[in-house]
Amino acid sequence: MTDIIFVFNVCFIRLSCWYALNLDQIHLFGQSWGGCLALEHALSQPTGLVSLVLASTPSSIRQFVTEAYSLMNELPIEVQQIIGKHKADGTTQDPEYKQAMEVFNHSFLCRVDPCPSSLTRAYSKVGTEFRGAGKIIDWNIQDRLGEIVVPTLLLSGRYDEVTPTCVETVHQGISGSEWVLFENSSHMPHLEETERFLQVLGEFLNRVETAL
Repeated sequence: MTDIIFVFNVCFIRLSCWYALNLDQIHLFGQSWGGCLALEHALSQPTGLVSLVLASTPSSIRQFVTEAYSLMNELPIEVQQIIGKHKADGTTQDPEYKQAMEVFNHSFLCRVDPCPSSLTRAYSKVGTEFRGAGKIIDWNIQDRLGEIVVPTLLLSGRYDEVTPTCVETVHQGISGSEWVLFENSSHMPHLEETERFLQVLGEFLNRVETAL
């Protein structure tokens, strides 16, 4: 089931960005899980892909989950205890648990206060609870990163739930990749340090375009 869903999503990207839009060349941007899909697409060596931008993207779900759970240890001890208790009891719908998870979210998902309205709307649709990775836990393309040859920009936050350790793995694996770490951001530097994020992205795309 996982493979079917995964291939479907990758195929959807190809159809949307390549054929339906009738584009000869594209710069492909993916954030978080979208970056994982972008990696899969880049590994297919598609004609016309001129650059890759990966924001807060891991190359191994298992590594990401291990790192993200380790961040729990940085929370106040009372918050850790509340989260642990409700997970053990299966009561993660309890308001006390949700309030405790907001501490995690504000630390490692988005540190902007108040939360941007765009993100609040997204949360209302998909929620924010960190559950691990389920059926995709074994997704891992670390040993294939060297196959990516297009110019690649990596973007992530110092306090990102996709930790610098995860992004370092991608950086080391993709030869010539550039990595910009946003010191005042977590998982969403596009919302937390928007001006600098757009500047870094624009400069990268200009360099790539100039070299074409």
